[in-house]
Order: sequence, then C-alpha cells, then structure tokens
Amino acid sequence: MAAVGLHAAEEVEVVTDEDTDGANARPFAASETVTERTLVKPFEWLEERTKFELGMSLDTLFLASIGGGDIEPAASLDATFQFERPIFGTWLENHLTLYARMRVRTALLDDAPADLSDDIGTIWGVVDGFSDSGFEIPDLFFRHVMPDRNLEFRYGQMVIDAQLDGRPTGGAKTAFLNRAFSASPGAAFPRSGAGATIAWDPDGPWDVVYAITTVQGSQESDQVDFQFGSSDYFQAFQVGYNFPGKDRGPRRAQLMLWHSDAAPDSGLDPGEGLSFTYSHRFNEPIRAAFCRVAFASGEASAASFMLVGGVTADCPDDSVAGVGLGLGRSSLNNDWNGVAEAFYRKPLGQYGSVKLNGQLIVGQGFVDSGSVRLLLGASARCTF
Repeated sequence: MAAVGLHAAEEVEVVTDEDTDGANARPFAASETVTERTLVKPFEWLEERTKFELGMSLDTLFLASIGGGDIEPAASLDATFQFERPIFGTWLENHLTLYARMRVRTALLDDAPADLSDDIGTIWGVVDGFSDSGFEIPDLFFRHVMPDRNLEFRYGQMVIDAQLDGRPTGGAKTAFLNRAFSASPGAAFPRSGAGATIAWDPDGPWDVVYAITTVQGSQESDQVDFQFGSSDYFQAFQVGYNFPGKDRGPRRAQLMLWHSDAAPDSGLDPGEGLSFTYSHRFNEPIRAAFCRVAFASGEASAASFMLVGGVTADCPDDSVAGVGLGLGRSSLNNDWNGVAEAFYRKPLGQYGSVKLNGQLIVGQGFVDSGSVRLLLGASARCTF
C-alpha cells in the first residue's frame, strides 16, 4: 500500500463511476484509478487553473424482454459528474481530499431498465443502476490517506461497497448488466449512507477493510436519500490475500463478513452473511476471471445463496467480450433463479463505446407463467 499512498499524494485521480458502483478489486481502488482523458475543453481549463480533478460520463441503455408476457421495452439515461480536490494540500501534502459524485437517472421510455426486474419477478435486479430515480448525490466524503501507516480513512455520505466484495470484470456500464455479476445480491449493501471506512493495506499480501454506514434503503431499491440521521446500520469486515508471484497475472482471494439492520420501513428482518471471492487478472487474450460464493441469513439481502462466475477477454480492435453464469436462492422463500449473460463492448474513438448484452434467465416465481426469460440490451457510453 505504501506505493499507492505515495502516488495518491503526488496527484489526485478521478474515481470513475463504475468503480464507485462496486467494480473494484482492491480496498484502495480509489487511489489506483486512472484519470480519464477529457474532450470537454472547459474541464481542461479548470483543471489547469484549479486543484480540482473533474470527470463526467453519459450512459444510455435500451433493454427488452423477449417472450414471457406483455413486457414493454425499457430505456434510460445516466449522467454522472464527479470531482476530487485536495484539502489543505500544502499542509497535508494532498493526503486529505474531498470527493463528490452526483448523477441524474431518468427513463427515456415509459419504464427504465431497472423496472424490468419487478415486471419479470426475478429475485435480484436484471441490471445494476439505469433506473428512473432522478437527481442523487450518492457520494460526498473526505478521503484521508496515511501512507506512512498504510491506512486510508473515508467519512461522509458514500456508496459503501466501493471498497468491498470487489471483482475485476467491471460494472454494468462497461461489462455485465445483471446484478449477479455487476453487484452482490448475496450481501445487503445499502444504496448509500452516512458512514466511515478504514482500510489497511501494507506491503505484504494481506489487506483489511472495516466499514460502517447508516441504512437508508437496500440496493434493490432505486432512490438515494441524502440524509445523515438513522438508527439502522450496515457493518462489514473484509480480509483479502494477494497471491505472490507474477505467473499469468495477479491472483486474489477475499472474504467478507457483514451484518445489516433492516432497511427503514421495509418490513424485513435484519440479516448477516459472508461472501468469498477468488479473482485472477490475466494477460491477453483472457483479461480477467472471478468466481464467488455467498451465504446469508435473514431478509436484508435479496439472495440467501449465490454462486456466480465470469470471465472477460480481449477481442480484435480493442473490443472486450465476457461470459458469466450465476445461480441463487431467494432470502424470502425457496425460489431459485439462474442466469447466463454474455456481452460485447466495442470502443468508439478515445472517449466512447457501445455494448451489446444478452441474458438468459431461468427460475421460479416469475410474474407470468413460464420459467425462462431472454433479455437483450444495447448501450452507449461517453466519457468527458
């Protein structure tokens, strides 16, 4: 971690939106992200004359269910703006920064893609994000890096799973849509909350994260409420081990234990559980792979059992493809769902990309008769 902390002291880097939505593989991922090049000239002008690091992204998704009842296609737009700025930069050597992320999520048709989960009746979401929740401030926190002690503190309003239960394949905006792969249905992560995290990442192979935050709503809900008062809490403890050696890319194992009070006004019982993830980053042509098994009790999480795995690979012309398989059981009953998803992402210049996704979902408890659903999605992304 020492190298990471020293690097963060030299320059502040923008956390991309898919990283903050839980696509990280290390607890100090916010210190390891890269600044995206911007095509917006005012951003460059501001960054040259201030200490702000700015970033913005626009994402659109069209998602349709093929067969299985009269379910209308859905589409939405996600516009995200984020910045990070050193506080008392000269005195604290840029070790204390303020990070903020704001976004607008709006449906482009009668329904947003996130609504299809309820329309079909799946246990967990068929997509992470892409809702009709309007304007939100999911992150507004201070990040304090102490490189001499290999520690990082965060405190404020935050999406807590940005440092927990990570995987190397990416989030819904760049890779898999289904929350079996782009999130963690077997853990009751709040959508956002006021809290704090402490991460310890020494030079050795081990790292540790502890997090506590208020519960303002589950990840299966859409809305983020910007508030700091709550008597319900989510807590998690994670330990990770990075295997030594450089053969065929870095390998990592991590174990997370969590407990959650019930979400306010949810009528559900509290819950607790564990999640174990093994991930491997490769060289070409295979990019990354991961597998995860999670168990939970109570009703706080969407699933009481999850077994998932995914792999991504490089394709010609800098494109990326991926395949994932997942199986899970509902925390409210004994219904099972399974999902297979494939995606293909092609870059458009330096700042844009388009992506195609296909999901085959099987299981019990669907709204209409039948046990098989096919979802096809097309999305576009532009970073500024």
